[in-house]
Amino acid sequence: MPDRFSVLMGRDTLIFQAMLFGARGAVPATANIAPRLVVDIYEAAVKGDVAARGRAQIRLNPCAWR
Repeated sequence: MPDRFSVLMGRDTLIFQAMLFGARGAVPATANIAPRLVVDIYEAAVKGDVAARGRAQIRLNPCAWR
């Protein structure tokens, strides 16, 4: 993909997985009710901390199912 092209994830429960495969971010509705968790996923991705990113995603998932 060209550098000017970005993929954003729209499914809140798959932010972690999408970023593992190269997505640059997300547009999650859950950021309105759990902004810290969404930021934690993104910041862990930027740092390359896969374990922390996975933990934050697991904590976020119940918010997306309600």
